[in-house]
Amino acid sequence: MTTQPHAISESVAKRAVPVLLAIFVFSLVIDNSFKYITEPISGTLGITLNEASLQATIPGILIGIGAVVYSALADAVSIRKLLVFAIILICVGSIVGFAGQGSWPL
Repeated sequence: MTTQPHAISESVAKRAVPVLLAIFVFSLVIDNSFKYITEPISGTLGITLNEASLQATIPGILIGIGAVVYSALADAVSIRKLLVFAIILICVGSIVGFAGQGSWPL
């Protein structure tokens, strides 16, 4: 008995959906947590609340743009490659953020 390619891809999709949903939920929690620390960031850095609120607004805009780009790319490139690329990009961004923690522009 051979398995159909459609059945295999459906099985993989069923296993991937809970993982992707968990990642999505944790991403939203992290994104929303920045909204609660706007005032302490403003006081610590000596900037206005409007300037500090950009740290919560800009990532939300970038996530929206990224979702559109990733959905378009998913038609041409495998989801696995896109996720690996995104994880590498997040790691690079984290290293740059850690290295530049004393620099306001970073």
